[in-house]
Amino acid sequence: MATYSHRCDRCDSSSPPTSHADALAAQEYHRDQVHGGHMPHQGDRIVLHPTGWADADSTERWIMVGAILLVIIVVLAKL
Repeated sequence: MATYSHRCDRCDSSSPPTSHADALAAQEYHRDQVHGGHMPHQGDRIVLHPTGWADADSTERWIMVGAILLVIIVVLAKL
């Protein structure tokens, strides 16, 4: 099951991973309570939350590979 988050670039905040319907509700609540009802095109959106390697973008993949290589190097250095 895919998970989604409400993301507001205007104030650099996001909701926790949830269903698409809950992310839409979080978007409406955030827009009304925090920004006084600004329009959707003014910086908030619903984004698919990465759930694994297949959903990760290239930067996240490089970070994962780098972390694994770092662990391998540290383990080999201690041998």
